Amino acid sequence: MKPRLSFLGITLLAIACSAYAAESPAVAGHQTKTIEGWTLHISNALLEKEKTETERALELLTAQLQEIIRVVPAPAVVELRKVPLWFSPEYDKVPPRAEYHPGAGWLRANKRDPAMEKAVEFTNIRIFERETKRMPNFTLHELAHAYHDRVLAKGFGNEPIKAAFDKAKEQGLYEKVEQRFGDGRSATVRAYAMSSPMEYFAECSEAFFSTNDFFPFSREQLAKHDPEMNQLVSKLWGCAAEPAWEKRSSLNKPLRVFILAGQSNMEGHAKIETFDYIGDDPATAPLLKQMRDADGRPHVCNGAWISYFTGSGDQNGEGHGKLTAGYGSRRQPDQDGGKIGPEFSFGIAMDAAFDEPVLLIKTAWGGKSLHTDFRPPSAGPFVFSETQLANFQKQGKDVDALKAAKEKETGRYYRLMIEHVQHVLKDLKRVCPAYDEKQGYELSGFVWLQGWNDLVDSGVYPNRQKPGGYDAYSNALAHFIRDVRKDLKSPQLPFTIGVLGVGGAKPNEQTVEFRKAMAAPAAMPEFRGNVVAVQTAPFWSEELAAIAEKHEKVRQMSFYLNSRHKDHANGDGKMTDKEKRDYLEKYEAKIISPDEAAMWKRGASNAGYHYLGCAKTFALMGRGFAEANLSILKEQGKR
Repeated sequence: MKPRLSFLGITLLAIACSAYAAESPAVAGHQTKTIEGWTLHISNALLEKEKTETERALELLTAQLQEIIRVVPAPAVVELRKVPLWFSPEYDKVPPRAEYHPGAGWLRANKRDPAMEKAVEFTNIRIFERETKRMPNFTLHELAHAYHDRVLAKGFGNEPIKAAFDKAKEQGLYEKVEQRFGDGRSATVRAYAMSSPMEYFAECSEAFFSTNDFFPFSREQLAKHDPEMNQLVSKLWGCAAEPAWEKRSSLNKPLRVFILAGQSNMEGHAKIETFDYIGDDPATAPLLKQMRDADGRPHVCNGAWISYFTGSGDQNGEGHGKLTAGYGSRRQPDQDGGKIGPEFSFGIAMDAAFDEPVLLIKTAWGGKSLHTDFRPPSAGPFVFSETQLANFQKQGKDVDALKAAKEKETGRYYRLMIEHVQHVLKDLKRVCPAYDEKQGYELSGFVWLQGWNDLVDSGVYPNRQKPGGYDAYSNALAHFIRDVRKDLKSPQLPFTIGVLGVGGAKPNEQTVEFRKAMAAPAAMPEFRGNVVAVQTAPFWSEELAAIAEKHEKVRQMSFYLNSRHKDHANGDGKMTDKEKRDYLEKYEAKIISPDEAAMWKRGASNAGYHYLGCAKTFALMGRGFAEANLSILKEQGKR
């Protein structure tokens, strides 16, 4: 691998390589787990001395393996899963790294366990997260070495790879390229790919399937910079031929750009594991077929790309590439989060609707309000009500400090949203290789999915259960639409409002009023024909919600037992922890049937305020938003 993740032993190809190391069910001094189909041996020393770091590394490794499963052809994944993985403590005077070990001889010579022959060893547990920021999927890099050694003809002596390496070296393709360090810094260096044919294959495989830290960073860039190696990597990994995106860029039509923005539900908290639930309903089974390819993997759009700007606090960043699953909520902005929001099915629909290339620009952050965080400039500054100020004083709070903080917070995410959109539009080729500057681009739609933080704010909306209690939201949203159109110089930009649908067909009074307020701008005379409100409540899963209510009863019972509620089983406080667990387990089995438990596991992955993390719900929302947007474009004569 790269510096700090060095591929030791590859230079020692004279060492004879014996048969593949057996995958033992257990190894002395280690805990053995199966992670996403891979056998992982974790040193007990790590679990004892670096438990927190090890758990985080395990979480990040799992995410990298999940991405590999999604992007690498299934037959190749079968081979990769034969490669054992090891978590080891750091060695004295050896930088922490990840490395594939091709032969037992080197391991013995360096006083390491020869059982790690033909395996990948990670000693970078302490810095796993930092390294992941620099190299989003360094596990793929090491497994590419294993694939090269174990699967390809003549192993590390594979002639096509050696020939491609020699040619690239002779042409100087990688002598001066950009290297990114994952912290905003970069440098111009000789690519690590030029270290050897083995590193060349591993580096190009990283770019082809994921994101590399040396240029070329992506498959599209690899295809442009080193087309012969791009084709060779595709062939050696067994990828099906893709229709060339270049065909789309030669249609003499502008790039279609759609903007999606909002808070946590625009981020999207539906795990990919809930896709199967979509197919259980005959009405949505065809939608699932659009979201999956023939091999069962999430569809990768050939004509649609995405730039996704998100983060937490001041740690914002961008992930971009061809649109596929994984652009939902993310721990790291540039790393596949294993989730979807409405963007996936929205983009699939737009990809199908247009011959020309499509780009989605998505900006979303959890826990953000319209009244403050996304507050548009023309709405004016946020002003605390007299009631709020009086309450602050009663609570002994520093009113001046609160006002100063509110002033700083007001409109921050509106500005971040607009700034990112403008940043992308200035260099569209960076995120969408199919963009043709001669044809230009057209802003073709804006989707807004937000609301929860305004819905629950009784301070800003004190009369929220009464008619008109959320009028301030309607007013702010109207300003938002005007300002977005003004700042992006697109006065008739189609605007779709995703009306909050949490709770489905059984909303309480305040939710009813909030839904009315969200939809209200679409009925304003100035917006008729170019602003549409899409109700998302019909996409809510009522059957999963019923099970969620039962899970809430289980949580409530747990509270009763732990608080020794006098009307419940542990009223006298004599139950042991085991007795409470057993009681709770029986109680859950009593109210939640096995079929319901299976359905919940199949279809839900988050809480109610995140639409239960149900991929079916988010897929229907995305499709609904796309249909609404397309209807506006049709009326405008732009489709």
